[in-house]
Amino acid sequence: MSAFEGGKEGAEGKWSARTADAPCIKPLLWEPLGMRQFKAKAPLFGNIRIEKWGSKLNVLWSVPGLCASFIDGDFPDEDTAKAAAQTEFERRILEVVT
Repeated sequence: MSAFEGGKEGAEGKWSARTADAPCIKPLLWEPLGMRQFKAKAPLFGNIRIEKWGSKLNVLWSVPGLCASFIDGDFPDEDTAKAAAQTEFERRILEVVT
């Protein structure tokens, strides 16, 4: 089962469920910012943000004065955006440690 369901056309399948033998990664802790927007502290520096653009949500990485896409795609709701962000976060961490 994919951890990502929905989002931008063609994006499905990019984020797959973590395998049982993978190390456990702490979940991102989301802080509500209001108006369907959230942020979670990135482990080294910056934040991972979910921001509303029109009717869709985008997942960004930001530091003061700069932000960039963390995941390409638009997400229909907060839960889908958070799940995709968590899965991408885990993928990046595991890429470094395995």
